Amino acid sequence: MVTGMEFTDKPLPTGPCEPYLKGKQTCTGISKVADERSEIVLGCIFSDLCEQPTRSHHGYNYFATFIDDKLRNVWVAGVRKKLEALYQLKVFIAHAEVKTDKCIQVVQSDGEGEYDSKVVTAYLQEQSITQELTTPDMP
Repeated sequence: MVTGMEFTDKPLPTGPCEPYLKGKQTCTGISKVADERSEIVLGCIFSDLCEQPTRSHHGYNYFATFIDDKLRNVWVAGVRKKLEALYQLKVFIAHAEVKTDKCIQVVQSDGEGEYDSKVVTAYLQEQSITQELTTPDMP
C-alpha cells in the first residue's frame, strides 16, 4: 500500500530521544540558602514588584519589596501602577541612604520589566549603583 519506502536492516534506536529529553527538561532547583551574602549594609538590595490579587483600600494594585542582603530588613511600598515602581525605588534609595549613612552598591531584581528600562538604568548609573537582573519567574 505504501510506495517509495525503503526497509533496512539497521537496528532501531533503543535509547531515549535526546532532542525530546532536552525539550522536556526543567530547570534545576535553586538553593534557598545563599553561599555568599553582602558584608555591608546596603551592599546589595533585592527588589521586586508583586501584583496583589485584590486592590487595597488605599487603591494599591501592587507592592514593591526592598530587602537588604546583609540585615535581611524588608521594606514594602504600595504601588498603584507599574509605572510608579521607579518612583518607589527612588524614594527607598533616598530614605535608606539617609537612615544608614551608607550608599547602595547593587540593586538586584528579576527581569520582569519593572526595573528593566533605559530610564531606570540611567538613574541607577547616575547614582553609581550596579543593576543586576535575574531570569524572570525565578525565585
